[in-house]
Amino acid sequence: MCNLLAASWDGKVRLFDDSDSNEEGLKKYTMNKHTDAVTYIDFRHENQLCASCGDDGHIYVFNYQSFR
Repeated sequence: MCNLLAASWDGKVRLFDDSDSNEEGLKKYTMNKHTDAVTYIDFRHENQLCASCGDDGHIYVFNYQSFR
């Protein structure tokens, strides 16, 4: 499985499964924690962690396999 993370101006971080190159990618999860634009995301594949920060001044860290 190949995961793709996307940050958005609407305050959401979206996780897509991009393992099938013939498809656009299936949305697996949407994190709705930010109240303003998400300006940066980073992930550590070996730990299955993603960090996001945004214009709302918050940083969120979550496991993109368990969605916690």
